Amino acid sequence: MYSDKIYKINELYGHNGSIYGLTYTTSDNFFYSAGGDGWIAKWQKDGLSNDGVLIAKTDTKLFCIAHHEQFDLIVAGDINGHLFWIDTANNTILKRSIAHKNSVFDIVMLDGDQMISISGDGYMTVWDIMSKLPIISIKISNQGLRCAIFDNITRLIYIGSSDNNIYNIHRDTWNIENKISHAHQNSVFTLALLNSNTLLSGGRDAHLKVRNLSNPKELSVDLAAHWYTINKIIYLPEINMIATASRDKTFRLWDDRSFEPIMTIDVFKGGHHHSINTLLWMPKNNILATAGDDRVIKLWKVDHL
Repeated sequence: MYSDKIYKINELYGHNGSIYGLTYTTSDNFFYSAGGDGWIAKWQKDGLSNDGVLIAKTDTKLFCIAHHEQFDLIVAGDINGHLFWIDTANNTILKRSIAHKNSVFDIVMLDGDQMISISGDGYMTVWDIMSKLPIISIKISNQGLRCAIFDNITRLIYIGSSDNNIYNIHRDTWNIENKISHAHQNSVFTLALLNSNTLLSGGRDAHLKVRNLSNPKELSVDLAAHWYTINKIIYLPEINMIATASRDKTFRLWDDRSFEPIMTIDVFKGGHHHSINTLLWMPKNNILATAGDDRVIKLWKVDHL
């Protein structure tokens, strides 16, 4: 029924290692990728060109990447707990910061001049972006922190952890406001917000869970969404869909109201040969980027239901 709603427009090659991070900026025509080869590459958003540009090369494995619009700055986190600050205008690494004692798994830009990094060491570190210096480090869990998302309306930061819990931290006080205990049967790898009252989560138990945040202990939806770990969930609000990516080598599209499955893309439909680690939605052109262990970025045009 939905076969005409998604089709592949390009495949981008160039990385020599697994791809773990994708990000983009609304101010230009490019998106960026980072991976296990330590490279950060720039690609055209519209998918019409196969050529990428290497803008930074590090000597380590990169697990996450984020972009700050105002400063035209990319920040990437590595396996050793370091952050790389990259000037995209001049393709230069401005600074390498020792941020954590374990891998940096996620970086989230907050409002204003601050961002957070979270790590396998169980700490969340708040950074001043202009000075590129840490403001405060807060221990959230005795186990690793895997994912984070910020709601600028409620000013809450949600963090998924390897202790199976989801933590709510207030942006202004840095206090843990709430903890959703046993949110999953195993590590929480990814979070997404449909709105300020609806939280989506996924993890090693391969379940997609939906919670009304007015009563987060009660699940609105609990789906066995994939065969193996869900590595990434993103919301595609412009076309009323949710996308999930998994270690089972597939990504799936879901209706954002009924949470019914719309389509599964596997290798037989032109998808990936190995784990899909990350997703990126670029709404200007309705393009979904998928990337993972096969070192390829695939670009898909996705239309409205």
